[in-house]
Amino acid sequence: MKTMKNFILKSLNKAISTPIAIIVIIVIAFLGIGVVLAYQYWWIPEKTPEGPTDKTANWEIYRNEEYRFEIKHPIGTKIGDIDINGGREVWMQPPFLSEETKLNSKTLHIRIVTTQFNYGVEQPAKCTNAPDTQQIVINEIDFNKNDISNEFIGTQNSSVATEYCTMKGNKAFKIVTELRYNRYSQLPDFDTEKESEVFYKMLSTFRFIGKNLNHEESEVNHEEPEGDSYCLDSEAEEPFSFYKKGTASSDKRTCTDECIDKDNLKEYFCAFGKIVSEEFRCPNGCEDGHCVSMPTISILSPNGKEKWQYGNNYTIKWESKGINKIKIYLEDWEGVIAGDNYKSCVVADNIPASSGKYSWTIKNCPISTGDSFIMRIVDVRGVEQGYSQQAEARSYDYFSIE
Repeated sequence: MKTMKNFILKSLNKAISTPIAIIVIIVIAFLGIGVVLAYQYWWIPEKTPEGPTDKTANWEIYRNEEYRFEIKHPIGTKIGDIDINGGREVWMQPPFLSEETKLNSKTLHIRIVTTQFNYGVEQPAKCTNAPDTQQIVINEIDFNKNDISNEFIGTQNSSVATEYCTMKGNKAFKIVTELRYNRYSQLPDFDTEKESEVFYKMLSTFRFIGKNLNHEESEVNHEEPEGDSYCLDSEAEEPFSFYKKGTASSDKRTCTDECIDKDNLKEYFCAFGKIVSEEFRCPNGCEDGHCVSMPTISILSPNGKEKWQYGNNYTIKWESKGINKIKIYLEDWEGVIAGDNYKSCVVADNIPASSGKYSWTIKNCPISTGDSFIMRIVDVRGVEQGYSQQAEARSYDYFSIE
């Protein structure tokens, strides 16, 4: 009887212990998993995923409030700005990778111009669009890219130069990267690609302050009343034609170009179907709603090979445009031929340019006779009134006074 009782008790204990053991194992397993997860969460540092890094993060920022742009540059970059024909230039010279090469200078030029000269004629600035021009986008800005290395060739120095140009209203932003070197230097050659890498990084940070101004100018004044449904520009074939008076018309009104004062023009034109206006400083003054073209003058007589007699009377003739008064010089270039400076004397001053001629009796000027004389006529206004150009002309060849 006792044996049977013991058997029953053992069976009951076994039946009870099996589920407990299972439960204990499950609890231990969960605790182990929890410890592992906790260790991974609190003790193992999280790995940062690798990706592209900003190589300009530690660079400094150049900001130009006048022309509303900014660009990053490496620490140690030399920066300056100068006046140039038609506008302003900001130049930046980042450090060389190696000093012991033929490289003389490493410069990024930012030229902001409103006018430019084509064959001596001043015109509104624009970007070059040649057959080999590349259209590229940098930092969401459209650029015309051109190789202009040939423009920097000197007697000893040459350059690897590229121009990136974009328009902002009437201003052309011409960013030029230039590596200038001495062709005859005995120093080692430089690595063009490696030295140029900094230019590419700088260009990638160039941006206009505020809106992206690819197609419109933040300083443009939107003049139109609400409800204009169209806009017609009389100068649509020549946008920003500051040297021609024009109109912009809508179904509400007509706006005509006008001079704000003697130097500044208010130009009306169409943009996105609206009438807008732009203020523009005219390099040679503003008259009757348009900028005055660059003054020009040419000498008709004496223009070379003439033989004039000392003491006789002759007529000096010329053609001019945009000039009020002229000054006439006689130059003796005999000394120049011999290696000295030329001699000059004043024939007449403050002569009305519109007359086109001046009667001159040869006496006192020149002091002596000769066969190497040049007539020179200049615009007396010149730079005295702050205009950008001084028109002048010389005889095409020598003439003689006997």
